[in-house]
Amino acid sequence: MSLSVKKTILSTLFALAMIVMTFHFASSIPKFPDIILSMFNIMPYLILITIIVTGFTCKLSRELNLAFSLLISYWLLQNFVWPTDANDASATILYVLIAPALALKLIFITKIPEKGLYNKNGLIHLYAIAFELTFLIWLINFAPDLLLKYLYYPYFNFDIFELTPMYQSTVILSSIAFLVLLTNAIIKKQVLITSYLAVFVSVVLALHFINTPNTASMFFTVAGVIVLFSIGLTNYRFSKIDLITELPSLPSFKKQLRSLGKRYCIALVEVDDFIEITNEYGQDICDQILRMVASRSLLLGRKGFPYRYGSKEFALIFYDMQLSEANNHLATLCDSIANEPFILRSKKRLLIKPSPSIIQDASHSSTITIPISVSVGIAEKQSHHQTSAQVLVTAQQALDRAKEQQQYFAAI
Repeated sequence: MSLSVKKTILSTLFALAMIVMTFHFASSIPKFPDIILSMFNIMPYLILITIIVTGFTCKLSRELNLAFSLLISYWLLQNFVWPTDANDASATILYVLIAPALALKLIFITKIPEKGLYNKNGLIHLYAIAFELTFLIWLINFAPDLLLKYLYYPYFNFDIFELTPMYQSTVILSSIAFLVLLTNAIIKKQVLITSYLAVFVSVVLALHFINTPNTASMFFTVAGVIVLFSIGLTNYRFSKIDLITELPSLPSFKKQLRSLGKRYCIALVEVDDFIEITNEYGQDICDQILRMVASRSLLLGRKGFPYRYGSKEFALIFYDMQLSEANNHLATLCDSIANEPFILRSKKRLLIKPSPSIIQDASHSSTITIPISVSVGIAEKQSHHQTSAQVLVTAQQALDRAKEQQQYFAAI
């Protein structure tokens, strides 16, 4: 069982335990002392603001987006749904649409890859928040009567709808959204995806307990805690796994260096002309090239263990292997990369304007072929190497020599 699957299971069990425990004590929450009940109303704000600060600090655009949505939803409940003097039309629309709107936001979040906050994907999340606020302002101030008619309408005459104070439209829309999120969670098996499903369930339960605001507040707190827990698990994973290539990261490589035996080889692999490719085609294309090189290195299987070493470098450890044998595997890796160039199947995927030469080369074709090659330096553990760090330095010297001589690899 992979580490990712284990963390997904742990995240699911934690979220399930939090939801079940809160639901079990739901009937007892209104009986708590007033000082504790007053804290229940504040806790969602504290938790969600913590997530927002964490999102800005760690550049987590998806969690930041979700926290804003939860914060807005809870604020709307407190200020427009729970007060007795609230406008009935606005309160009804907000109450019915909170769960489906949150579900749409969760589905949207899962479709946008996490690449930080200050880039195109991060801006998309910020635009989504702005659109959400604008749409809610319109709902509150210009609630159409036709929309109210469909929200109030009793679509089915089933006794099961009597078990909850939620309108039938809310139950139906929430059920559809739950099935979509559940399917997404089963297919992707990721910590964040399963956490999003648990967050949605928590919010729906908060709407179920809409007549007991303290209980509903507790479920919003649970939703925030689940997001925080998933952030902790995910950040721990990202500290071990490179986000772009999904290979073990540099900290993992350095940790592994401390536990190597007496017989091994270390190789450093660098993508040639990486800066020029970045300037020519854009960072997103280069990320795809890095993933391609990573996938080629994974084909070595247990013959060599790859790591993301730098912005354009990879490191490989060959355990219990002599230099000649490791060289053969590296030659195969270099040939597989050189013989299968990166193919850009659509010029629309370029994030920057291509040079005139590229436009001319691609004028009669819908694809652009980008030749890729790598330089490799490898070093074998020798008697004069006191530590693995010294072997790594030797491998770096070999890589520098390979680049100077413009050859595939140099071995020392």
